[in-house]
Amino acid sequence: MEDSRRAALDNGKYYILWGVVVGIASIGTYIGVRQNWGENFINWLWMNFIVIGWVFSIIFGIRDRKKEKHKTFAGRMITHTWVGAGITMAVIAFVGIPAKVIPYDAICPIIAAIAGGANYISSRVQRSGFILMVAFGWWIGAAVLFFMDGIEIMLLYGIMLSLFSIIPGFVLYFRWKKDLVSHA
Repeated sequence: MEDSRRAALDNGKYYILWGVVVGIASIGTYIGVRQNWGENFINWLWMNFIVIGWVFSIIFGIRDRKKEKHKTFAGRMITHTWVGAGITMAVIAFVGIPAKVIPYDAICPIIAAIAGGANYISSRVQRSGFILMVAFGWWIGAAVLFFMDGIEIMLLYGIMLSLFSIIPGFVLYFRWKKDLVSHA
């Protein structure tokens, strides 16, 4: 069981990648709306940054698979959890908004709640109190975002990405490196 938990330890690079990609798009959206750059700019920004995120995720996934000696059930569960969450987020954002069934102001809180759920599952598989706290951070942030309106949602969401994705990504990376050295 401990080997399975260790094999499932997250190296944090996906947290960092998606935190940076979505964080830049969120802050760019906030600035774009404030500067009246128009909806076309914002759509272009999101489409390009999400594509960049998926391309790098696929590259990371291919490289990770080549390095793996064997994939544990726990590791597969975490991967599938995050792929499922990512596809769900993309459908909500890229279908829900154009179909006019999900208002713009609801996207960030819904996606934050999904991130909370995916982090919760990851925390239980890894038996990580740290990731559990990240999950609660996303859920609390989602609750706050649901009561907000206007472009400030994007600003707070960008801050949340730093707190609950980029910073945890670096913490996970350094823990992963330390674990590699101690088991080498």
